Formats: sequence, C-alpha cells, structure tokens
Amino acid sequence: MGPASAAQRTFRIVRVASVEVVLPDQFPVLTLEDVEEDRERIAFRIGIAEGVALAHALGGTSAPRPSTHDLFASALERFAIEVLAVRLTGRIGPTYLAELDLLGPAGREVLSCRPSDGICLALRRRVAAPLLVDERLFVPGHDVDPDDPERADDPERADDRTG
Repeated sequence: MGPASAAQRTFRIVRVASVEVVLPDQFPVLTLEDVEEDRERIAFRIGIAEGVALAHALGGTSAPRPSTHDLFASALERFAIEVLAVRLTGRIGPTYLAELDLLGPAGREVLSCRPSDGICLALRRRVAAPLLVDERLFVPGHDVDPDDPERADDPERADDRTG
C-alpha cells in the first residue's frame, strides 16, 4: 500500500504550549497542546539550536543575524510559497515524524521535515500556519506508522504487529 494521504487520517489542531529546558536534561522539550476542550499534550525533546529558534519565533524576536529558519522563511515569502500546514504524522520510538505542506506558483508540495523545523517555519509566517497532529500520537507508548492510517504498534498487543 502506498503512503496514506492526510485526508485518510484524523488530525487535531495544536498550539505550542512551551519550549523549555528541564534540568538536569540538556535538551529543550517542545510541548504541543490540543486546542480543543480536552487540552491533551504531547512533549518531546528537540535540538538545542531548534529550541532557541522556536523560543525566538514564539517571542517574535530575531537573532542579530538571520537563523536558518529565518532565511528559509524569507525565501518562501520571496518566492510566494505559502505554508499551508505542518503535520506531525508518526512516531518511531522517541522520534516524531512531520511534513510541511506548501503551496506556490508551481503547485502544491508536501515535504518531510523534522517537527521542530516545520513548526519554526510555520511560526515565522505573517499568519502562522496551522499545526496538526495525527490523533494516534496522543496515545503514548507505541509507534505510529504515518503510511497506514489504521496502524499503531502497541507493544502490549502483538496481533497489531503481524502482517
């Protein structure tokens, strides 16, 4: 079976709740919060540079020189490419998978990206692009296959891992 389209999956709209370093861990933790009534959260570690870039984007500030995210956001704007959405689509162990949905003069493209990079770009837009999370990612403790809208590998249910 080919990759599942975003239309075949159910996504929730989220917002960045926080980016913080919780000592003694040296890496920032990005926390996303469902904007609906239940306010469920997903938190995961990101790189130090990405944490700094997200903190700047959230605060609406810039470093003295453009960061890679600032440069890429400027290039998208210059070439009239819109960020339609950033979608977190899967999880393999502690690693989250994401995609950047773009629309420009040449048409629509969906690119694989790190969640932190996609979110940085979305927040750097004049109007922030929506952040979407596959609802299966709100269930902790198992891998989520982004190419199969039905499949999530739960370690306690061996029958889900066959086939």
